[in-house]
Amino acid sequence: MHIVLYNTYNLNKSLNDLEENIIDVELRYKATDLVTSGYLRFEEMQNAVKRAMSICKAADIRVRKHFKAIYLCREGILLRDWRLSHMARKLVLLNGDANNPYVAKIQLELLE
Repeated sequence: MHIVLYNTYNLNKSLNDLEENIIDVELRYKATDLVTSGYLRFEEMQNAVKRAMSICKAADIRVRKHFKAIYLCREGILLRDWRLSHMARKLVLLNGDANNPYVAKIQLELLE
């Protein structure tokens, strides 16, 4: 006699999926919104994201909880964008080009 399992339930996978969904809910912002709002240029935003991710790694903060790569197609060109948590959005703005007046203002406000 053979036993056939028709339904298997992987609890670890289900918990991982739940955790990923919870994380995704917190990623409310898109990095390209900083570009379209005029705060950062596209290249500046990409560099600021990399620096912000490096800060998280150095501080032993799980990068995946705050950054997720997504891809957009604009005018036939595939662009990498990022979904960001509230903290990640602030880090990206703080790590923009210091010659950008908006970034400089944010950095100076931290000192007050």
